[in-house]
Amino acid sequence: MQDAAAVALRPSTASSQVRVVASLCLAACAVSKIIGFDLPQTRLATDLATVGGEKIQLFIYLIAIPVLGLCFYQRRGLAFPSTAGVGFVALILFAAASTTWSAYPQTSLLRFAQAFSVPILIVLTVDVLGWRNVLTILSAVLALAVVLDYVFVALFPAAKHLTDEIDPALVGTWRGVHTHKNVAGGVLAATILIQIDLLRRRFSSGTLLLLIAAIFFLAMTASKTSIAAAGFCVAVYIILPAIYRARAAHLLASLVLICVLTACVAFISAYGDELLAWATERDRFTGRGLLWSMSLHHIWEQPLTGVGFGSFWRVGPAGPSFGFPMADGWSAMAFNGHNGYLDAAAALGLPGLFLVVTVYVVRPWRAATAALAAGVAEGRILTTLIVFLLFHNLFETSFLNGGSELWFVANVVTFCAIAAAKEVNSRPGSDRRAS
Repeated sequence: MQDAAAVALRPSTASSQVRVVASLCLAACAVSKIIGFDLPQTRLATDLATVGGEKIQLFIYLIAIPVLGLCFYQRRGLAFPSTAGVGFVALILFAAASTTWSAYPQTSLLRFAQAFSVPILIVLTVDVLGWRNVLTILSAVLALAVVLDYVFVALFPAAKHLTDEIDPALVGTWRGVHTHKNVAGGVLAATILIQIDLLRRRFSSGTLLLLIAAIFFLAMTASKTSIAAAGFCVAVYIILPAIYRARAAHLLASLVLICVLTACVAFISAYGDELLAWATERDRFTGRGLLWSMSLHHIWEQPLTGVGFGSFWRVGPAGPSFGFPMADGWSAMAFNGHNGYLDAAAALGLPGLFLVVTVYVVRPWRAATAALAAGVAEGRILTTLIVFLLFHNLFETSFLNGGSELWFVANVVTFCAIAAAKEVNSRPGSDRRAS
């Protein structure tokens, strides 16, 4: 009898162990991506010294993904991950194929591995832990990042941009544990939105203190894009309940999105030349105009294939950013084009952009709004975070950017939204097919 009882208890014990291992893997990967290892040295330094952060991150992911694969097999066997769809698989295959026509295939492959290790990790973890637990771990790591930001500002002069910056406007702005004030701004903006949601659902003095700290630090970064995105998305978060009281609210929201996109296309068609000339001036949007004109030039040259995954910015003298006639030292050495949509199209062509928009905009938008309309508590913050990521990628690049902290956030939001919609679909009597 005792042996039989032990055997009966063994599956639940194994399941608990699997969840602990998966949680530790996800937490380690989240810390390595969002907080990173490019940290200030304890000695007096004039800048943030790196310790091979990207290689350490990739090493952690290369260990974590096989471990999570075993956890996934332990719980679900050989089943296909529930949140990975055809579009996601097509995007991975197309991006992998594009490395073959890159001018720097080795760099392209390394950046491909760095970028797509994140969604693979999240897809596996959502099935092993459940999407709510994944969101909880993300929230905890973002909170830890805020605490460390203040610790680093207090301890290290290099946690603020110093006087040796190329752009004098950066001097004195805060970056904390991150490599740039715009990076810190994006992480803080996402943290603010999540803390507002947590505070609404359950008041806590600790959550309120963390929210105030994040808001103040965001102001000290002077990151215009993140400040504007955070303000806009707080307004979106506030008005969402009024919008989604309708029975078919998610359908209404999708129609509004389609109308907005159609209006944008019509406006660009009518005033495209004037708009392009204005937006791509060298100094427009803090120098982004020049970067956008470089991207648009190569999209026009290679609209179907792009230059290859991760092969546009900062790849070497044969890279596209070096050969552009107007390029100067700053633009040629930029890490990205400060627009997630243009960068996706420049690297993978218009077909690649279509897949990115399908996987990271259309599908999670439909899923999150369906979850919100069905009364899922987290549907409100998931929808708001999707709006934030859409906004943020107009002036920064997180989509397909393996080095971006918000790329991790984007994948958590995307696949948790899809899992939430599937949960709604599985309810008795549900006839929704938003996921």
